[in-house]
Amino acid sequence: MKTIKEIAQEAHVSEGTVDRVLHNRGGVSKKTEEKVKAIIKAYNFSVNPVASALALKNKFTIAALIPVNNKSDLFWKSPHLGITKAAEDVKTFGTQVHTQTYNQQKPESYLETFHKLLKEQPSAFIIAPSFYNETKEIVTILEAQNIPYIFLNIEIEGFNNLSFVGQDSFTAGYIAAKLIQPKTLETSQFLIIQSRKNITSNNAVFKRIEGFKNYFLKKVKCLIIF
Repeated sequence: MKTIKEIAQEAHVSEGTVDRVLHNRGGVSKKTEEKVKAIIKAYNFSVNPVASALALKNKFTIAALIPVNNKSDLFWKSPHLGITKAAEDVKTFGTQVHTQTYNQQKPESYLETFHKLLKEQPSAFIIAPSFYNETKEIVTILEAQNIPYIFLNIEIEGFNNLSFVGQDSFTAGYIAAKLIQPKTLETSQFLIIQSRKNITSNNAVFKRIEGFKNYFLKKVKCLIIF
């Protein structure tokens, strides 16, 4: 028998959309509904009552705390869209995802948004930990309440996050330096312009700068100017 996931893939829709059609919950266009129903009928698909009961019994809420994205800073647009798509997919299994965004230049915004999400009593947290000290405060609260958490985009040592999704920021900076350094130049001067006052508070950016500097200090005789 086909699964909901396979039906969703064939219909080019999310699993949440298939679930809404199966249970007549609405919120689906007539054209999409007819397409999904045709596939369901073709494969003689029926809802597993045991699985449905389990999904209704176990309700989970995941809180996602990530920076805001806008026209001047599009970096977080893709992660936000990814979380939104995943939220649709896990609805079938009785899981809800609540996403709130914060201003990554303001530590107070980071903390305020966290406490807003915490009031919803989530089962787990996804966190983009832009600020070290504030992250320590957040993690202390989560661990006291036995709420598991993972880090997104930024890995910070010394925490008990279940996992980390993202790049190695230090290595990214190191590779960037390696790519721009011409092999023919044994001695060079490089100017690094710090455009944000709180650059040391932003763990990902700070680690990239450290990786960038590390390559030149170890591999090339050069002068780094801030």
